[in-house]
Amino acid sequence: SRFGLRRRVHPLIRQAIGSAVNMGFVRWPRRVARLVDLGGRDILDVGCGTTLHSIGFLTAGAKAYTGLDPTLDLDVKAFKSKVTHQIETTPFSLRELTSTEPRIAYWMGTTEDLLAAGKRFDVATLHNVTEHVDGLNGLLETLTSLLKPGGHLVIHHHNFYCWDGHHCAPKTEEWMDLDNQAQRLVVD
Repeated sequence: SRFGLRRRVHPLIRQAIGSAVNMGFVRWPRRVARLVDLGGRDILDVGCGTTLHSIGFLTAGAKAYTGLDPTLDLDVKAFKSKVTHQIETTPFSLRELTSTEPRIAYWMGTTEDLLAAGKRFDVATLHNVTEHVDGLNGLLETLTSLLKPGGHLVIHHHNFYCWDGHHCAPKTEEWMDLDNQAQRLVVD
């Protein structure tokens, strides 16, 4: 398989694969894989949150996964299911997952931290992240510096009226106030 299950796999990784499938954490990586060939590529997942997308990306063929989030808790063992939207617990934490599988890394920090560390990636993804970011243009500029030549940036954005800031107005067309200079800067 793409995850490398032909070799002997650690029991924790087998559990993580089962949990990732059951909770829906393979869906987004598979969608990205339909857009970009992930085979042998290093993935950066910006604003990863506490998810098991790392497992999803490896099963979709990625060579390595780096999840980046400034609020990341590596010791949590509870994940919000993408299928049921309920919190589900696992017998492992993200820290245990990364210590078991060397192709998975999680960074509690920013894109600037990765840039300062000299990291580069083939693919960078943002899944429902843009509305949480102040200064989206700066983030996108930094991401282009983190991509290797020929790299890809994949963005999934679910709130078409809010590009910048944490769920700031306008969230709907009815909320738009074109006399408001701040809103005019973010409304397309």
